[in-house]
Amino acid sequence: MFEGQSITIIDKWGRVRIPVRFLRIFEDKCGRDVFVSSQDDESVMVFPMSEWDGIASRINRMWKDDRELKNIMRKMNLNGLIANIDKKGRVLIHKDLRRKTKLKGRIVIEGGKGHLILKRID
Repeated sequence: MFEGQSITIIDKWGRVRIPVRFLRIFEDKCGRDVFVSSQDDESVMVFPMSEWDGIASRINRMWKDDRELKNIMRKMNLNGLIANIDKKGRVLIHKDLRRKTKLKGRIVIEGGKGHLILKRID
């Protein structure tokens, strides 16, 4: 769904402007409600809520038998918050998540299968 990458910045309030090519996909297909989280404390993932709901539902059905899936889901829920893409195309990355992932200043946004991945530029 999301393809390519862009370089952008996190402003001093922790907001990231979603590149126009990705923002159009959110607006056309997904809406502006998102789930923002991390599973590895190195990158942030931004899921459209419709995508996240589907993933969470599938994982919740399977996790009873899979300890690794259970741990991933627990970490995603602990790190995650529901957010909204504002009228200017920005999404807030909450302070604890920015601290854990060390995201600040210039970052890269990569398209993933059904979500965006935000990574630091070292």
